[in-house]
Amino acid sequence: MHLLSQALSESLWIALVGGCAGLLLAVWGLRGLAKIAAGSIPTAGSFQLNAPALGFAALLMTSIAIAMGLAPLFHRSAANAQEALRGRTPGVRGYRARSILVVAEVSLTVLLLTGAGLMLRTLWELRKVDPGFRTDRLLAMKITLPDTRYISRAHRAAFLDRAQESIRSLPGVNSIAAVNHLPMSGDHDWGSFNVVGRAAQDWGHSPSAEGRSVSANYFTTVGIPLLQGRQFEPGAVDATSSIIVNQAFAREYWPNQNPIGQQLMSLDERPRTRVVVGVVGNVKHFGLDSAADPEMYTLYGWWRSMTLVIRCSADPDSMVSAVRRRIAALDPEAPLYDIALAEQLIDRTIAPRRLDLLLLGIFAAVALLLAVVGVYGLLAYTVSRRTREIGIRLALGARPAGMLRLVIGEGLRLIAGGLALGTVASLALTQLMRSLLYGVKAADPLTFGAVAALLTASGAFACYLPARRAMKVEPLTALRVE
Repeated sequence: MHLLSQALSESLWIALVGGCAGLLLAVWGLRGLAKIAAGSIPTAGSFQLNAPALGFAALLMTSIAIAMGLAPLFHRSAANAQEALRGRTPGVRGYRARSILVVAEVSLTVLLLTGAGLMLRTLWELRKVDPGFRTDRLLAMKITLPDTRYISRAHRAAFLDRAQESIRSLPGVNSIAAVNHLPMSGDHDWGSFNVVGRAAQDWGHSPSAEGRSVSANYFTTVGIPLLQGRQFEPGAVDATSSIIVNQAFAREYWPNQNPIGQQLMSLDERPRTRVVVGVVGNVKHFGLDSAADPEMYTLYGWWRSMTLVIRCSADPDSMVSAVRRRIAALDPEAPLYDIALAEQLIDRTIAPRRLDLLLLGIFAAVALLLAVVGVYGLLAYTVSRRTREIGIRLALGARPAGMLRLVIGEGLRLIAGGLALGTVASLALTQLMRSLLYGVKAADPLTFGAVAALLTASGAFACYLPARRAMKVEPLTALRVE
């Protein structure tokens, strides 16, 4: 009973110290994650420890401490008393238990490394996706006009025209345009319509598409290619009755026809017939991994909040203060906000995946370190216990290189077992990650091969150190070991 209380108290004290250290690491780690993700994830500031998480961690820590405290006692009670008095215990059972733990560590490491590898491949593939517009030196900022002084759409359009003209004259500005919902901003507005010449449907049953309200030079400024027809022409007679659609829209509604000249009947508050005058390229408005939805573009008019997009020849960040002054000169009550570069908007769309990769990477690195230490510790312990056996083998003519192969081979067998089990588990569990992946399969052979190579190389290094010690065993010294 005394041995039981002593073992449990020691185990619990170790767990308490480790738990306090882990709590400090968790607090610092959450602060670091919040700082890393603050610019791209709006809820990053809410990262914090809560009572359920702390309670679960404390319960798990206590359970493990009790289990680890009791395990040596059960092992010792099963040992032969005479052997125990001599300081020896049967090694097969203990070695087998430790081997199982090491294999489990390696298996878990394979699972975490595979998840991190798949997320890394996903980010790599996303970075190669064409968003459909040019992101270099493109500055975006929202502007909202007061309702009390800009009541009509004509007033709002006139102000935006003056603002664009004023900003366009700034040094370092190549072009400027306006749009109600910028790509990658997360904002959207769906509009219902009927295709003229086809059976008309009531609102709610009619087809719909994403609608964008833009200035005349929007496509040139943002860098969306014109595929057919023409762009909007400022001051044209048909400016309010023309519409431009994207390639996905044209393919869905006129797959075998020329979309130019086709007519759409809008079903908004002011229904009107619009003529398609142009077709532009598809833009990934909702993320690099999103499909290109049918979209239609009209000239801006009634929106009180718009986004100014500025193509700069100089550093875009240096243009912000100058643009603010120009807007303030026109109307001090028209604020500029949500100022960002196009690259930053794209980064925000992949920020959750980047955070997933960071977390998986940290867990995988810790698991890899523990697996390497576990393999090293087990083999180092085994070599120390088998020093007499190794000495006898060397005395009978075995070569040091043979001892090296013996120990390394023993370690690699453990790693191979962990790799096999971990690979099977990864093939099953990574299927749950399919919604997070892009451009890569859950059973990606390149990722699995890289994980196997990394783990094998790390494990071989961990095996080499105790194997080298086995090579240097002196037979005469070893034979004296009890």
